[in-house]
Amino acid sequence: MDQEKLRVAIIGCGEVCRNHVRGYLRSDRYELVALCDVRPEGMVAFDKHFNGSPNYNPIHFVDAETMLSEAVPDVVSIGVWDGLHKGMVDLCANAEVTAIMCEKPMSDSTLDAWEMIKVCEDNAVKLAVGHQRRFLPSYNLVREAIANGHIGDVHLLTSFARDGLPNYSSHLSDTFRYLLGDPECLWVMGNVERFTDQWARAVPIEDKALGIFGFAGGAQAFILSGLTDYHGFGGRIYGSDGTIEFTVSEMKIMSFDSTGWVTHRPDGDFELYGAEDFEMIEAGAAQMTEFARWITGESANFRGEAINGYKALEMVHAVYESARTYSQVILPMKPDINPLEKMIDSGQLPVLKKGKYDIRARAWDDVPTTPSQD
Repeated sequence: MDQEKLRVAIIGCGEVCRNHVRGYLRSDRYELVALCDVRPEGMVAFDKHFNGSPNYNPIHFVDAETMLSEAVPDVVSIGVWDGLHKGMVDLCANAEVTAIMCEKPMSDSTLDAWEMIKVCEDNAVKLAVGHQRRFLPSYNLVREAIANGHIGDVHLLTSFARDGLPNYSSHLSDTFRYLLGDPECLWVMGNVERFTDQWARAVPIEDKALGIFGFAGGAQAFILSGLTDYHGFGGRIYGSDGTIEFTVSEMKIMSFDSTGWVTHRPDGDFELYGAEDFEMIEAGAAQMTEFARWITGESANFRGEAINGYKALEMVHAVYESARTYSQVILPMKPDINPLEKMIDSGQLPVLKKGKYDIRARAWDDVPTTPSQD
């Protein structure tokens, strides 16, 4: 007997939620019943990607409150920019939806992110954050190799990023924890440079950053952001008995017992889809299938629970706090507003090159005065 499908609504019809929908539809556990965006043309463009797909027949709304009352979704995906996440989560939680999938970064402040968790707890709503790389088959190979001791004790994880710590590196901070078995991050040190007035839509970001993280169990990690030409959602892991290199598609391992690098590729349709589509289709479907099992009570746990998204955000904001205070930051921090904004407002990070730059638009002097849905 077929399971009853979960009714899904989308808030924010940009690229982010297109990727959510690809996961929902491929998992075959959901039906798309509503889209909500302040731009009607955005919903029309969104539909063009999915029209004719099974389980896709959404009604369009320009107001989220109206959508919640009329479409009555079980699940809502939130893909507006991160400064609007808290308001949308509050609205959905108070409407008593069953579950919310919020795009990363969870918010533009740990204060708002923590309050998002609390409002969902108060309303018995399951809140998740879209860190889909936890579901990549290659990442799971790495996690298993570490857990099974194939490189001994882990000493150091390294990775390279760009486009601001919350935007890009919150994936990496979450990846570090996931690969290590989700230990607590105990301390953070870091520094930032911000000579240009750089933004991710309406959220300020830095030009360059270095973050160093210390975990329970003794492992450490670092992120170099904007400091190298190379960047990517992979990295290298150094252990007492060997080394691992990983990407979204494969794991390479070299240990004292091997004569060189040994490559492991998980099963899947990587060659068919390519790197980016593989991540959003294969990992996205795995994420949304496990999400459905958590929502319905078939599973007690979900890898994307909001607390993990919160900790990923806290880690990168701790880099900002370390730069602001010139000191090591001990976690957990007290939830607060964005430390980077504190540095900007106080004059600690003066802009030397005039003109705003929006990394989303890849353009100068193009930061919107109202939040974008992309």
